Amino acid sequence: MIKKIQSMLFLVLLGAISLPLYADGISSAEKVYADVNQSIFTILDVKNSDKTKAVAYGSAVAVKSNLLATNCHVLKGDQQLVKIGKNVFPSRLVSKDEASDICLIAVEGKKFKPVKFRSSKSVRIGEEVYTIGSPKGYEKSISRGIISNEITYRNGKVLQTDAAISPGSSGGGLFDTKGNLIGLTFLKDEGVATEGIGFAVPTEVITVLLSSKLPISV
Repeated sequence: MIKKIQSMLFLVLLGAISLPLYADGISSAEKVYADVNQSIFTILDVKNSDKTKAVAYGSAVAVKSNLLATNCHVLKGDQQLVKIGKNVFPSRLVSKDEASDICLIAVEGKKFKPVKFRSSKSVRIGEEVYTIGSPKGYEKSISRGIISNEITYRNGKVLQTDAAISPGSSGGGLFDTKGNLIGLTFLKDEGVATEGIGFAVPTEVITVLLSSKLPISV
């Protein structure tokens, strides 16, 4: 009986260690989700002739009150619609950096709650992080992990994480425990028997694009 109680106490303590709580008893995951979920959107790619059936998914993050950031490869289909609440609206390309796979889009007449930014340069390997996006179309799904590494991808640095990333997560946010955006998820290693290897474009790429002269007017 004593051993059983000790085992139960160990599991409780393990859970407390693995998921930090704020003073009010709310876990960091709950707080991050509450703070940023209204800034995360699903992108639908409509290809059929009557333009009614979504056949692919992607994600986007509000980075300004009138702009969403996503991956350029999410926008390769015929027509992209942004789901806001229960309705969908056509998006418009505003600016792009295809080399880094970051595009900015707008939705006519819609305003958003932008996320807070944190420099990816201050991110530490081993730091706890969260991904929020629409993997496989499951809207605004959150997953917890850590920063596994920082690697060179193409000609720039990207963040490696073991937080869940799946098709549809592209364009979603990678956040720290305070809800600051530190990257935009864009890729998962899909090798045979490969798990827990995903990547995010650093926030610096987004801030440079936002501060540059936008080639397409908002």
